[in-house]
Amino acid sequence: MDELKKHLKASSPAPLYIFHGAEAYLREHYVSKIKELLIPPGTEAFNLTVLEKRGFSADVFTEALNAAPFMSERRLIIVRDVDVFKQKDEFEPVFKERWQDTTVIFVFETVAYKPDARTKLYKSVAAFATIIEFKSQTEKDLIPWIKRRFSSYGKQIDTDTSQYLIFLCGRDMTSLIQEMEKIAAYSTVPEIIKRHIDAVGTPTIEAAVFDLSDAIAAGEYGKAFDLLNTLIDMREEPVMLTGAIGKQARGLYLARLALDAGKGRDLVMRGMNYHHPYPAEKLIRAAKHFSLERCRRAVMACCRADSDLKLGYDKTLTLERLIAEMSLS
Repeated sequence: MDELKKHLKASSPAPLYIFHGAEAYLREHYVSKIKELLIPPGTEAFNLTVLEKRGFSADVFTEALNAAPFMSERRLIIVRDVDVFKQKDEFEPVFKERWQDTTVIFVFETVAYKPDARTKLYKSVAAFATIIEFKSQTEKDLIPWIKRRFSSYGKQIDTDTSQYLIFLCGRDMTSLIQEMEKIAAYSTVPEIIKRHIDAVGTPTIEAAVFDLSDAIAAGEYGKAFDLLNTLIDMREEPVMLTGAIGKQARGLYLARLALDAGKGRDLVMRGMNYHHPYPAEKLIRAAKHFSLERCRRAVMACCRADSDLKLGYDKTLTLERLIAEMSLS
């Protein structure tokens, strides 16, 4: 991404970009930045072409490449969700040429970017393309961005509360923007605190499963089933739910092992790949109510539930039986 930022700073975009990766917000942000750089206002009809899978062909692409810019030094072609690497015979001649007055962005959204690096087409493309993967951002990247975003709403948020927001609502930047807008509108004071996030924030499956396991640990089995039914009513995919519960069960098992060995949250953070102590501390608190054998049975119950779902067993009954088995002391 540093190379792309240099291109934008120098107002000198590359002839070809390939954008792919999980972070859609950043991907679209830089598509917009290139568009702003290249397309003078009011000239979009002449200087911007957007092509999609339907109707796309080498002839259509070549025709767009051959169009001359109008009142601008360069044209921009955005190609969305087209995997040209699967049409190598058709596109090899196109990418042997080097276009001079056009920038092309291939945007991989729902289509996976998995080119065969052995092909002539890939080698031709890679020779002059700038290929950028927009990965999910780390906590270190997100926290300054969250602070800047809240500042634009006239609010302040500290590092610990930013970390809690990420824990509860996830790392997807598009979703985080929506959550921050709600939280900023809800808060009547300049400083955002945990209470504001809890009041209107939408928890991820993982965060909701933490609440579910806390309810089981506290012996609040009715609450645990209510939380499960809420997740089912939200039409969360049962296999994904089981996976999230299974991850939580493994975390409880690790936390119990850590407690028995006289270790603390650092071991749990490393083992679960957490970047913030909050979820590790929650696991350790919950694990104090579980024996090691109970944790082991919970992990095994998750494995059975996952297998049963994939064999076609009733989804709701399978999940309810899983919670019942985890509730057994």
